[in-house]
Amino acid sequence: MEGKGPAWGTPFEARLAIASRDAVAADTLATKVMGFDPKKINYLTAMNEAGLGQGDLEKIKVLGTPLDQCLYHFKVDEKTAEIYKL
Repeated sequence: MEGKGPAWGTPFEARLAIASRDAVAADTLATKVMGFDPKKINYLTAMNEAGLGQGDLEKIKVLGTPLDQCLYHFKVDEKTAEIYKL
């Protein structure tokens, strides 16, 4: 979902699946795919710094289609943009 997702947003058909045993790595990768800087997402930065998962994109192994071919620019609602300075 984009815009006011995940509950009131607009479906975005990326036709992409992200799976990992490491939730921080999966969220970091998803954030990048959605067109955002994972380093601006506070919980990802905090969890990476605490050693609770991999938050460094350079250290995340991507199988299948290369990451640079899976980048989009999701729309975000005004409040989210304000909070995360997007």
